[in-house]
Amino acid sequence: MKLYWLERSGLQVEDDHDLLAVLAKRAIQTGKIQLRVFDPVLAQAGLGISGDRRMHAKIVSSRGGAVAGSANFSRSGLFSNIEYADGLDAGSHKLQHERTRAAEQIWDVSVDWTAEALEILDKLIKPATAEDAMARMISEQKGFEPWLTGGRREITGHTLYEYQQELTYEACAITYDHGIAFVEAPTGSGKTEIGCHLGEALSETFARVIPRSPVHGVARKNAAVIAPPKVIPSWQKHATNSLEAIANTTLSKKRLRGAGDDSQSGLRLDQFGVLIIDESHTVTPGFQQASQMATAIELAPPSWNVCLSATLLGNRDVDWLTHMQEMRASIFMTPDYIQAMGELFEREMQRSTGIFDQKTSLAVLSEPETALSRQARTELSELISPFLARRQRRCIGEDVDRSTHNYPKLANHRRPKTLALTKPQKALLDDIVRLCNQLAPGGRVTAVEKSRFGHVKTQQSTQDQLYIRNLLNILRVNAAQAAWEMSHGVIGKWLREFEQGSTSKRRALHPAQADMFAQLGIDALAAPETCNALAMKLASQSLRDLDEKRYDACRRIQQQKDRVVFLAERTDTLEIFAEALSRRGHHTNFVVGNQTKGDERAVKTVFGNGPDGFLRITHGKSVESYFRPGGKNAPRGPASVFLTYKMAEGINLQSADTLVLLGITSNLKELIQGLGRIDRIDSEYGIVNYHLVDIPVGQFASDEKVANRIANYRTLAGEEVVDAVQEVGSDDTEVILESVSRYLGSPRRLRDNNFHDVLTRTKEKISLERFALISKARIEGTWGAELALLSARERFTALHLQGVAKPSSFFPPRLLLLRNSETGVILERSQLVCAKTLELAYERTKRLGMERTTMSEQDLASALETVSQQLGRLAEWDLRPARVESLMKACAEFVSRRTDRDLDDGQMFGHLSLSAVEMICEAWSRLLDPYWEKAKKEVRDSFAYEDLPKGYIAIQAILQSLESDLRGGEEVHQKMSKVIEEAELFSRDHEPEIGRRVSVVFFSGGAGEH
Repeated sequence: MKLYWLERSGLQVEDDHDLLAVLAKRAIQTGKIQLRVFDPVLAQAGLGISGDRRMHAKIVSSRGGAVAGSANFSRSGLFSNIEYADGLDAGSHKLQHERTRAAEQIWDVSVDWTAEALEILDKLIKPATAEDAMARMISEQKGFEPWLTGGRREITGHTLYEYQQELTYEACAITYDHGIAFVEAPTGSGKTEIGCHLGEALSETFARVIPRSPVHGVARKNAAVIAPPKVIPSWQKHATNSLEAIANTTLSKKRLRGAGDDSQSGLRLDQFGVLIIDESHTVTPGFQQASQMATAIELAPPSWNVCLSATLLGNRDVDWLTHMQEMRASIFMTPDYIQAMGELFEREMQRSTGIFDQKTSLAVLSEPETALSRQARTELSELISPFLARRQRRCIGEDVDRSTHNYPKLANHRRPKTLALTKPQKALLDDIVRLCNQLAPGGRVTAVEKSRFGHVKTQQSTQDQLYIRNLLNILRVNAAQAAWEMSHGVIGKWLREFEQGSTSKRRALHPAQADMFAQLGIDALAAPETCNALAMKLASQSLRDLDEKRYDACRRIQQQKDRVVFLAERTDTLEIFAEALSRRGHHTNFVVGNQTKGDERAVKTVFGNGPDGFLRITHGKSVESYFRPGGKNAPRGPASVFLTYKMAEGINLQSADTLVLLGITSNLKELIQGLGRIDRIDSEYGIVNYHLVDIPVGQFASDEKVANRIANYRTLAGEEVVDAVQEVGSDDTEVILESVSRYLGSPRRLRDNNFHDVLTRTKEKISLERFALISKARIEGTWGAELALLSARERFTALHLQGVAKPSSFFPPRLLLLRNSETGVILERSQLVCAKTLELAYERTKRLGMERTTMSEQDLASALETVSQQLGRLAEWDLRPARVESLMKACAEFVSRRTDRDLDDGQMFGHLSLSAVEMICEAWSRLLDPYWEKAKKEVRDSFAYEDLPKGYIAIQAILQSLESDLRGGEEVHQKMSKVIEEAELFSRDHEPEIGRRVSVVFFSGGAGEH
C-alpha cells in the first residue's frame, strides 16, 4: 500500500474537506492520531488466524457506540456506491459490546504505521519552490490545448511558426475574456495563417463555451472573415469549413437594417458568433460618418471579434482604434473599464467647451497641438492595451539563413550617390522653390480633424500650397513629369488661374475662354508670368539630365537583379520610368493598374507617340502569375513590376529581393505596407534591398508629418522613443525612410496593462532550464497542486486553475486572488491584476533570494488551513470571464425591476453553472443589440448636431434605452424569462470542478519578509 501511494504525486481533491483531511499530518506527528496496520503474525498468535491473510472489516468504535457495515469510509463508499451499514449507541444492545471488543482485538494484533503514513503524506503534499510554482503557473496559463492549434496541419496545410502560435493563443485568450482582440504582426509574417487558426480555435471555443439558448440560434462552429477582395483567394485556400471568407466590398452593396427592425432585409452578419476582420484599418468607422463597409461591421450583432492588421492605426490616431473597440465591444466591457473610460472622457471633453460654437475665433481652432492630446493618446493606449496581441519584426528575427524561417536581413541603400546635385542644378531647384513661394495663393482651404473627445485641429492652407506641394513631390522623382503637369496637367491649369485671378482682381476663368473675351472687347487676363517662368525652368535641359541619371540608377539596379519592384505615388510616374527602362534595359517591365485617364498622357508627351514599351497588368491579384519565375504568365527573362503604394497593399512580391522607391509617400500606412511587399518570412532571399530614387527639393510636404504618425504607432506599442525625424528636424525623404526602417526594427516593449506581456515578463525572471523542465511535467489523476510561499508586502492567496477540455467540460485556465479584509475575503477576478500582483511578489521573493526556498511545515499547515477555508466558498460564477460582467449586472437589474425582486447579479445567477451564465449572457446581448445600435447612432449624430459628442457607450445607456421602450421591454423580459428558466434546468445536475482544477497555490503572509 505504501508503494502504491508513493507512486502518486499529489492528492485527489474534490472540495475543501479533502484539504482539511491533509491537516491530519500534524495530529499524526504529535500522536493525537495513531495509525496501525494489521499484522498476520500477531493475528496468528493472538487470534489463531493462520496464513498471510488480510483483515477486511469496517468498524468505527467510540465511547458513543459502534458502526459496522460493507461501506468503506471513503467518498465512493459513502456517496456513490450502494452499501449497507448500521450503528448501535453505547449500551443499547449487546452487539455493541461485541463490535467494540472485535475492534479492540484487531487493534491489538496490528503494528504502528506512523512513519510510513508520514512518508506518504510528505510525498503527497510536498510544497514547491516559488520558482517552480511560478513556472508551472505560466506554463499552464500558456498551454491550454484547444488554443494550441499550431501543430494541426489540416487547418492550413502546414504547422505554425512559434510567434504565429503565440499570437493565435494570446488572441484566443483575449477574445474569450474580453470579446475583442486586436492582432498586429508585421507585413509578411503570415497573418492569414494566424487568422485561419483563430477561426478554427475560436469557433470551437464559442461552440463549447456557449450553449444554444431558446431565443437565439446562432450557428456553432461558424466564423466569418471579412477581408479585402485581393486577399480573399488566400483566405479561401486555407480556410476550414468553420470559416467563411467575405470580401469587404460586398458589404457596401447591401442594405443595412434599421435600429430594432428584425424584419428588414440586409446583411447583418447575424449568423456568425466570431468575426475576424482582416486589414481592419481599412474599415475602421469614423466618428461623424463611416463607409458602408465600416457601417456594416459596426452594426453587426454582438459577437467575438478579432481585428488583424500590420498597421492597426492606418493613418489615424489611437482614438480611432478605441472607437472601433467601442463600436464592436463596448457591450462587453467591465464596470471598472467603463468607469475609467468615462473619467477620461469627462476630463478631456472639458477642454472642448465651446469648440463647436460657430463664433469661436479662428485662433482658437488653429492650435498647433493635434486633435488628440498627448496625455489622452497615452491613456487610450493603456486602455486598449489589454486587448492587443502584437509582435514586431525583431520578435521574429532576421537571418540570412532561410531555413530559420525568420525575416531576411534588411539593406537600406538609401539614395544613389550618382544623384548628387551639381551646384547649377541645386541653384536651379532653389529658384523653382522661390518661384513657387511667389505664386498667388488662390482660395483658402481649411482641413478640420476631430478627436473622439470633440477636440478640433485645423490646418489652414491656400489652394496654391496644395498644388505646389504635389508639384514639388513630383519634381523629386521626375522633372519631365513635373514639366508636363505645368504645361498639360491640372496642377499647371489651376496655378495659372490663381495667378491670373490675383492680377485681374477677379476670378480667373479657363485659359481657353480668353479669346472669346478679347473678341467682345473685354480686357484679356494678364499673362501668368510666374507660372510661365516656372514652366520654363522645369523644362530645362539641366533637369532633363537629372532625369537621365535617375533612369540610369534604376537601370543599374535592374542589371544586378532578376526581379525588381518599383513603387510610386502616381501612375504617371510608373509609366514614365517603365517606358524609360524598357527602352534602355533588358527587363520586361509590367505596370499594374489601368491606363492613366485623359487624351494627353504624360508618358507620351515625354517619349512621343507610339505603342508603350512596357506591358500592363490590369488586376493586382494576378501580379504574381506574371512576376514570379515560373508563373503562368511570366516572361522567360528578368522582369520588373511597377505599382502605386496603394495598389501594392496586400500583394505578395517575395519573388523579388529588391524594392525601388520612386519617392516616399507621406501615407505612413502605405509606406509600411509597401516596404513589406518583399520583406517576408517566406522569402527565398537572405537579404532584401531598398533603394530610394529621388532628389531633395524644398520640404517634404504632407498633411500630417510622418514623424507624428510614427509617434502614434510607438505610443500604441507602449514605447517612448524620440524619432529620428523629430531629432533632426528634417523632412528629407532619406531621413524619413531611415526613421521608418528603424521603427520597424525596434524591439517590442512588454506593456504593463497586458496580461500576456506581464506573464512573459515574469517568465524572463525564471531560469530557462528550470522553466523548460517544469513545462514538460504532466501530472495526471491526482491533485498535484503545488504550494508556494511568496514574499509580498500584502497578505493574499492566489489560485491558478488549470484549463480543462473534456467532452463534458470546457474551461480555459484562470487566476484568482483572495485577500482578507475587515468584511471578509475579497475576491479579485481580473486576470491582469492577479498576474501583476504575482509578478511583484515574485520579484521581491527573488530579491530576497528566496525563490528556491520551500515552506516550513508550520507554514504549510497554516497555508492548507487557509486555502481549505477559501476553496469551499468558490463557485463557477467566480470564474466568469470579464466580458459577461456588465451584461449580467444589467440583466439582473432589468429582471429585478420587472419582478419586484431586489437581487444583484450574484444573488440571482451566482448558483448557476458557467455554461448557463454564458447562455444567458449571449441571449441577453443579442436582445440588447437594437438598443446598442441606437446608442451607436446617437454617438455619430452628436458629432453633427450637438455641442459635444456623447461619451463612451456604457451598458447603462443601452439598458435605459430598453427600459424606455415599454413594448419592446416587455417582449425582451418574456424571452429572458424563458432563457433563465432554461439555464436553471441546465445547471440542475451540474457538478463544479473548481477543486480538481486548482494546480498552483501561492501564499503571502504580508510584511514582505516571508
